[in-house]
Order: sequence, then structure tokens, then C-alpha cells
Amino acid sequence: MVSDRSRRAIANPVAFTARVTQHDIPHLGSGQVIVFDVIETNVGNAYSKVTGAFTAPFSGIYVLHVTVGGWEALASDPHNYLDVFVNSQAQASLILSQLNQSSQMIIQILNAGDVVTIRNNIRVNDSILGGLWSTFSGFLLYESDASELLVG
Repeated sequence: MVSDRSRRAIANPVAFTARVTQHDIPHLGSGQVIVFDVIETNVGNAYSKVTGAFTAPFSGIYVLHVTVGGWEALASDPHNYLDVFVNSQAQASLILSQLNQSSQMIIQILNAGDVVTIRNNIRVNDSILGGLWSTFSGFLLYESDASELLVG
């Protein structure tokens, strides 16, 4: 028999995977949001291919994963740096080198309406690989009111 808690976990499915159309994205700006503009999966329609933002439709525990391919970086530092943001706070970072990929997976408690984006750090003019080398995915693991989730 399935418990009420298990039923609630799957009552509102949320899952997405998106990738980048362009082969490479040159000249990134400081804090620029990376827009993964080709949606492969968007159950719950919470990811926007226009803004590059995932907006949590329900409060709960989410699994988020990003993989980005490195391309050209500033001559003074051969690495690119990206961050996973929840609202206005960086929660994880990626360091990329040319023609290599970097990934981050985080498990994050989100409230309904929280926004997750992947952003270039403060440097300008770095480039990343797009195409099938750069993807952003996530899914709702467990829906819950914030009062039910204990942190720490």
C-alpha cells in the first residue's frame, strides 16, 4: 500500500532538461544568465527557454544538475567560472577549461516561486560550448511545505 506521503511526492511531477542551441556562446557578460534554449523535457512547464530560469512551482526538495563545456577564457586565466544561483545567492560553482566539461549536482530546498539560474561569474568575454555539451536539468524529489523540512 502506498502511504499518503508517497502519493503527495508524485502528485505534482516536475522535471526538465534543456540544452544550448549554439555551438558556442562567446563574449559572456558579467553575471550573464546562460539560456539553455532547447527544451528536451519540461514536465510541469517550470523551465523557461526565454529567460533560462527554472521557477519552482511547489515547495520541496529538488535535484538540480548542470553540465557546461568550456571554450575560450581570458588569456590571463585559462578557466571559465559559472555559478548556480537560487534567487540572488550562489549555491554552487563550476570551473571550466577549454574543451572540457564541468558538472555540478545539488539537492536544494526550494520554496514555490524560487528561481534557479546558471550565470557567468563577474568576468567578461569568456565563452562556453553549447550544443550537446551544455545541459541544465532538474526534478522535484519530494514536495513538502517548508515547515516540514528540517535543515541542519
